[in-house]
Amino acid sequence: MIKLRKQSHNGSSFFAASFVLFGLLVFAGCNPIAETKIGVDFTAGIEISLSNSTLSVSNAFVAVGGTLTATLNLRDSNNNAYVSSRPVVAVTTSGGSSVGTMSAVTNNGDGSYSVTFTGVTAGTATTVNATVNGKEILSSLPTITVTST
Repeated sequence: MIKLRKQSHNGSSFFAASFVLFGLLVFAGCNPIAETKIGVDFTAGIEISLSNSTLSVSNAFVAVGGTLTATLNLRDSNNNAYVSSRPVVAVTTSGGSSVGTMSAVTNNGDGSYSVTFTGVTAGTATTVNATVNGKEILSSLPTITVTST
């Protein structure tokens, strides 16, 4: 809860502010209104959860020349969508003999990130991997198999 109030003392006006989060006083300040502007940025103390975040593909099979979408849903430790412009997300493939290309990662603005995979060479299943700020997500990883038809 944020509390803002105007106070006066000995003919001077002051701005008093306090910010309480989960019952704890996080910020309190008092400054003369006429002399100082207070700018406060509040950032949630919740971090990205690599184990709650999930990676999925729209289809496990794609023909040569066809496309599918891989989506990373970032979650916080309370399993809420983690919506931010800050995370650096990378999506890659490894293993198997299927080959394809990945588009640039798109931040969808809702805690999800997507890439388009285009099948290039048919082969065995390749695993889709994702990293967030250089750390691998810990949920189960999907596979993609590129087929000749």
